[in-house]
Amino acid sequence: MKIIKIGIIGYGRIAQTHISAIHKLNEIQDHFKVVLHSCLSTHPDRVQGFEKVTNDEIEFFSDPELMVIDICTPNFRHAHEIELAKKYNKAIYCEKPVVSNLHEAKRFGFLENSGVALVYRYNEGVSLLKDAIDQNLLGKLIHYKAIIYHDSYVSGNRLMTWRQTKAKAYGGASLDLGIHSVDLARYLLGEIDDQKSMMNQLHHQRYVDEDHTVTQVNDTDEYMALLLRHQHVIGVIESSRVSKNLVKENTFELFTEKGTVVIKDESVIFYSHASKKTQELKIQPSLRTQLIHDLNQKMTDLDLFTRMHGTALYFFLMSLLFEHYKEYVCTISQALQSQQIIQNVLQEEVYA
Repeated sequence: MKIIKIGIIGYGRIAQTHISAIHKLNEIQDHFKVVLHSCLSTHPDRVQGFEKVTNDEIEFFSDPELMVIDICTPNFRHAHEIELAKKYNKAIYCEKPVVSNLHEAKRFGFLENSGVALVYRYNEGVSLLKDAIDQNLLGKLIHYKAIIYHDSYVSGNRLMTWRQTKAKAYGGASLDLGIHSVDLARYLLGEIDDQKSMMNQLHHQRYVDEDHTVTQVNDTDEYMALLLRHQHVIGVIESSRVSKNLVKENTFELFTEKGTVVIKDESVIFYSHASKKTQELKIQPSLRTQLIHDLNQKMTDLDLFTRMHGTALYFFLMSLLFEHYKEYVCTISQALQSQQIIQNVLQEEVYA
């Protein structure tokens, strides 16, 4: 068993998700054991469960025992942290999006061992749908719809954060949520040839203080509709921070010559035009899908979001040990290609 000493930057909600996934991976497989070696945090007094805790970044990055750095900080800090990780020759796992603005990524150069938490690739239903497409079980692909709706910023009383400032976040719902859907579309359907979008806001200003006396301009989008074309397939992606679903929305819906496919949680639901009813697709699972399935069966006590993160981390860590696992990893280079699509439309900023 290989010991992998990991350092996590940040100790917020997403870092907690990664830590939960790491603990579970240590329980369910014996290829590696992840040691929570160090944590770099602005609040080191709050951190628990690590061998070392510091707020000194050079002390953190230069540690010769540290093998992997997991970046769980706000987007605007990623570029600096990736540069330091590269300088000290560490493997890099990074939350999405990789950077706030793609101009920051020009400084990276080539990154050999990297992974990005675009975790919808590691949903079992998504992997099965990719198998169905690869096996030509659906006939001609016509169009698709991908929706991610959150209502986290509906209230006008929610205080201003870095996520509502173009200077630090660059994009709003489009980049924070839309990056998942764009990456998923590229993963399933191939490269995007053209894109157009419109955006909207619910709140143009937000309070910056608890007493609600001072406001600041919110200059990021809170809703985005994105129209994409992949050769002859078109798709609509909707991303919102100010929308509440009355029923649980599907992550991805694909309309094809033979019927409609919906990803529901981790399942593939297929409606056949021929039979006029929902029926099972006879998909031969790929090795990738079988691996995802086996991992899911061992992580049933975790919620779907954490399981997808656990699976993404598993493939990344395995790629550091076994060359053939690299094909399953979403690298920083690949993630930046998905981010380019969103940055293209953000440069135009067409608001309704």
